[in-house]
Amino acid sequence: LWYTPYLPVFFYMSAIAVGCAMVIFESFLSSRAFHRGLEMRLLSEIGRVCVVALGVYLTMKVVDLGYRNAWGLLLVPCKETYLYWAEMLIGVVAPLALMSRARIRENRTGLFVCSVMVIVGFVFNRLNVSITSLERAAGVNYIPKWSELAITVSIVTLGFIAFTLAARYLPVFGYDEAGAGELPRPAAWELESPPATSGEVEGGSRGLLYTE
Repeated sequence: LWYTPYLPVFFYMSAIAVGCAMVIFESFLSSRAFHRGLEMRLLSEIGRVCVVALGVYLTMKVVDLGYRNAWGLLLVPCKETYLYWAEMLIGVVAPLALMSRARIRENRTGLFVCSVMVIVGFVFNRLNVSITSLERAAGVNYIPKWSELAITVSIVTLGFIAFTLAARYLPVFGYDEAGAGELPRPAAWELESPPATSGEVEGGSRGLLYTE
């Protein structure tokens, strides 16, 4: 189900899709953590790119199964089959169908849930390729050790810490803190002509007004 001569191409295309999903996912988390606005128009466009990447990826997977005559493996009742279906349905088919609708892409909750599904499907794929597909051939069952889990959690934790420090001490966010998600309009000095009054001397001067 997984091993194919085009596996590197599948890895590359799925990485494009999950890259878009991670941008959406991180934007939502940082918005909640730092009380910042969301640029929904930009995130919606990123969701559109993710839809294209998922569509190409799904088409390639379908063509590959047919090329290798592997359709029958999708109906074999075993753990590998169930995990393959979970990977494809949760991480590809469902978010592709949902984000294809503009109403879902422009909705905060819908866009966030779809990005989470893409990320979960990506993790499923990498684990299935590196573990699930090899266990039966090797005749063993692999369970990560506590040290492996600790290293993984440590790397993720360091990433969160690094981003938190960057968000606090570097100009990462360009939009306002009020949550509007738009760039603040800078104040400017403008030269305006106030309306003339009856008591004003002919040829009176212009007034310098401060506007924000």
